[in-house]
Amino acid sequence: MPIDRSPAAALVLAALAAGPVLAQQDYPRRAITIIAPFSPGTGIDILARTCGQRLSERWGVAVVVDNRPGASGNIGTELAARAAGDGYTLMMTATTFALNPALSKKSSYDPLKSFTPVSLVATGVLSFAISANTPAANIGQFVALAKSNP
Repeated sequence: MPIDRSPAAALVLAALAAGPVLAQQDYPRRAITIIAPFSPGTGIDILARTCGQRLSERWGVAVVVDNRPGASGNIGTELAARAAGDGYTLMMTATTFALNPALSKKSSYDPLKSFTPVSLVATGVLSFAISANTPAANIGQFVALAKSNP
């Protein structure tokens, strides 16, 4: 499945355009960490590493991707929520970031209050697939089959 790289390119261009402003603020002075709350090799990890490399080249500081997988992204997201709000810890995440608090009473972060969104980096397509041996050719038939044989 081809990946649309234009959102990632837009993020890089936005970072490059911010150069004069960042230079006036003398930022960054040290390494940046991008928390990826999913395993290495996932789409989030690849995006974080690609953006991190470009930001590192532009800013002249190391940008380190810190994979913190587990609990549908909650482990890394909670770590990012507790980080100092100094701009040295960023997070590259997916929609589970916004959904998880609604699915768990134990969530320690609020996606609206604990974070400031920076940019949409990429979009993706999700699909639902079943075995070719299943006697259903579309989602309607599958739902009917599931209801008739729970």
